[in-house]
Amino acid sequence: IARSQRGRCRVVLAAAAAAEEPFRDGDARVAVVGAGPVGLFAALVLARRGFRRIRVLDRLREPPGTADTDAWGDVTRSYNIGLGGRGQASLAAGGALERVDRWCKTVVGRRDWPANGGPPAETMTNRRYLTKIIARDRLTSCLLEELREAHPEVAIEFGVGCSRVDFGREGGTVRLDMQHCRRSGSEGCEVEEGATFTVEADFVVGADGVNSTIRDEMASAGAACRAHRLEDLRPTTYRTISIPVPEGERTDFNFSARNGDIGIEALPNVEGQVCGVFLFEPDDTRVTSLADGRAARKLFEELFPIWPTPLLSDEEFEAFAHRPNAKLPQFMFCGPELHRGGQAVLLGDAIHSVKPYFGLGVNSAFEDVVVLGRCLDETGGRLDQALPLFSTKRAEEARALVESQYTLDQPADYRFVAKFLLPIILDNVFNKALPQVFSPNLIVMLQDEAYTFQEVRQKKALDRTLQAAVLLPLGAGILGAGTSALGALVSAIAERIPAA
Repeated sequence: IARSQRGRCRVVLAAAAAAEEPFRDGDARVAVVGAGPVGLFAALVLARRGFRRIRVLDRLREPPGTADTDAWGDVTRSYNIGLGGRGQASLAAGGALERVDRWCKTVVGRRDWPANGGPPAETMTNRRYLTKIIARDRLTSCLLEELREAHPEVAIEFGVGCSRVDFGREGGTVRLDMQHCRRSGSEGCEVEEGATFTVEADFVVGADGVNSTIRDEMASAGAACRAHRLEDLRPTTYRTISIPVPEGERTDFNFSARNGDIGIEALPNVEGQVCGVFLFEPDDTRVTSLADGRAARKLFEELFPIWPTPLLSDEEFEAFAHRPNAKLPQFMFCGPELHRGGQAVLLGDAIHSVKPYFGLGVNSAFEDVVVLGRCLDETGGRLDQALPLFSTKRAEEARALVESQYTLDQPADYRFVAKFLLPIILDNVFNKALPQVFSPNLIVMLQDEAYTFQEVRQKKALDRTLQAAVLLPLGAGILGAGTSALGALVSAIAERIPAA
């Protein structure tokens, strides 16, 4: 199956490459802020449309090369992500899938261990695209190598952060205040003393994540690109864990185990190692108070006696006890604009942030890049027309994605049953009975690259209306029958009571 898909992707890649034409305004100075997967893919797509003066800037350090197997087996280095149909189709359209695919592990289904310690349940995937697993930073390395090999004229700088943007007059030069970072992390950039400089650009691409400096500066300059952050109904924290695989065991699964509010989700890499995340609530003292490896082992034995506890070494338990906690991202969407005139545009997590349960973050971000390329094609490369068109095409998409997945992230109370479990059950029942009328459940629909997120939202709204049209009369009929039966029973009892 994997070989067949790879062959089809090469055909798509070749067709996309043949259809590309140079961008007419190739002398525009482009500054891409953010050299993660989205920023590098954006630079690649722009370079293939003829932009010749691209500069990519990122505050983090350059990741190891794709072939550095020691680095990618280190779970503290980077977490694994899944590339689904949306991501694979986008990478193929941008000419990058073949290189990325070399360093991916294809998974064919799930293997879930129940809380009662019984045998695992296996569910095989039935989709057009099988999910491909790769470490997030290794994906960055793939795109970095592709960009450097195919377009050596693109300048890429790591260890530099953007602190301020001066957009000046509309259509004029944009000035970005940059600073060399001694160290950088989630909190920002520790600036080297006296190490500041200015970058001038005609076109700025903001691919700098959920806490985007470019987005904030665009909003300060008058763009309607406010970040809408949704209340986190189910805050989740995680620690990474390295899980050995017994000799002869399959590694082409998404592995998981759950016990109450604690769960483990684990994905393999191309070398066959399994990197997992241990998910728990932020105030769960069973995890936050772990003092050493012995305490960690005891907790794992209580929660997950079958898997993965017997596979873990004393060294891994000790490391787990002392690893820092990390938080899953908050739900956020940006809008109603994703651009500022013809000067700047936002992509990826800067316009939509979701929790990584269903692999929609980076996959939808790659779709952003492909849509931006199409907007340039449709407008003849005029930035003042292409960027507003991009906002029209993607702003509501970003909102639909975030709000749709938000409905699935419910606390473990009645809301979980009412807003997550019951709709999934109803969708599965109705879709199985009448697939020509009712669409699959929301999770399946969101992962289907054949539909936009707005189309998914519309289809689900229609499904709910039709389901109600079926269930309400049925419920009324049952209630009416029950009422009639109760009335008959009361009458029968009354007839048997002697008159006073």
